[in-house]
Amino acid sequence: MISLVFCCFEACLKKLKMVLGKKTRGTCVVLCYHSVPWDRVKRFKHQMAILDRTAKSLPADFQGELQNGIRHAIVTFDDGYNSVIENALPVLKMYRIEATLFVSAARMGVYPDWISIPDHPDLNELTMSREVMKSIPRDLIRFGSHGLTHASLTDVDEQVAEAEIVESKEILEKVINAPIRMLAFPYGFFNRRLVETARRAGYSRVFTVEPVLALATSDEFCSGRFEVCLDYWDIEFKLILLGAYRWLPAASRLKKRLLSRMRTDAHMMS
Repeated sequence: MISLVFCCFEACLKKLKMVLGKKTRGTCVVLCYHSVPWDRVKRFKHQMAILDRTAKSLPADFQGELQNGIRHAIVTFDDGYNSVIENALPVLKMYRIEATLFVSAARMGVYPDWISIPDHPDLNELTMSREVMKSIPRDLIRFGSHGLTHASLTDVDEQVAEAEIVESKEILEKVINAPIRMLAFPYGFFNRRLVETARRAGYSRVFTVEPVLALATSDEFCSGRFEVCLDYWDIEFKLILLGAYRWLPAASRLKKRLLSRMRTDAHMMS
């Protein structure tokens, strides 16, 4: 409901700017999917149809200025599951939507051993092998790194984190015989040091899972993404495309400050 009110307020503000003759800058959201099981293809197709009507799709490595007044969207998939190639790729071809798959270089052709939840929906998903990765047409699919072993890079020491970022890039480049320019941090966990490590390693863009608008500047290096579930209602998905959930990070920061102040006050009173 908050996001719906936020979206309506933005729409009114946009109309006011148009009346005043002011230009409204284009926006871009990056969608983060994981698997697309065979029994969810119809739902994925429906979401891509909404995207096709609502926004202009862009590749994840897009460089340049967004078109004024235009909504843009970038589609990404984490973990490199076979189901994306088998079930999502035909839908992407139908709508001519480019997508980027982020792959963990040392976790190709395996089941996701980084998932510890027993009933997780992706537990039985198989990641693509090197041979499958080599065979995928490059007209709509691009590849990026998802670390070497899918480790949480904020939970390992600096040398291990650097190896995860650098070695994964080198391995994937040998597999596809092309540069790997993008990195999605596993679990979305990152810090400033990891961002700079990725920059030194030669990446041109890194991705988190912070729900914020992307490509705010033409040379943006660190971009946020909105995680997407295939079970979302249409209104939820459309609000994501409109960027209406981007109030969440600010609300989260405010909550942390308030809780910190409450703990400080309680400590002083005691």
